Amino acid sequence: MKEIFIENSHESFADFHDSEWIKDLFQLVEGSFLENEVEDFCSHWWGASRMFTLPWLLTKGVCDIAGLKDPDSLECVWNKYLENNAFKGAAWKTAENSYCSLYYAYENLIVAICCKLSGDKARVTNRDFNKKLIILLGEPTVTKVWTNSNVVLAKEIRNSIVHNGGKVTEKLEKMNFKNISGNGDVFISATDTRKLYISFKPLIRILLERALKNGC
Repeated sequence: MKEIFIENSHESFADFHDSEWIKDLFQLVEGSFLENEVEDFCSHWWGASRMFTLPWLLTKGVCDIAGLKDPDSLECVWNKYLENNAFKGAAWKTAENSYCSLYYAYENLIVAICCKLSGDKARVTNRDFNKKLIILLGEPTVTKVWTNSNVVLAKEIRNSIVHNGGKVTEKLEKMNFKNISGNGDVFISATDTRKLYISFKPLIRILLERALKNGC
């Protein structure tokens, strides 16, 4: 039977969306050949980060309506909601789906940039995809934004959830990923999703700067 995996504090689902960083990305690509691609990416990341906050918004909204402002009241309402299995399941899947959505948007941005620079179609499942990326962006950049261990781990977590029924794949198991249940279910917490967002932000900047330079 599936186990529900969530963290105890409502703050684990607090908003992590960085609107100033998004504005900087728009300014970086304004008027360039990547403007539409970055707009698409940002809309997906914005949507995923909005979805992520739903449990937090619910708790905060109830407290605001009731006039409860202190942190203890917020935690009290959160703990009361955690007594409801439907809420626990929704919070669990919110963290998991947000994680997958953030990763997919990142992967899609890389593919879109590859297509723009090459003038040809591309898919990450193509055998020559990594080689094509290296030709277009250079090996140092590809190592940072695509083949580094954090990105590869996120990709395999997403594959396990989306393509393997939420069960750990053999590849993910070899990566020593720790959040796995006794029956092989992959567990993604709200903290995992937050860390993914934060760790990918500098990679996106590196990716766009190199793509703009090479596409001139």
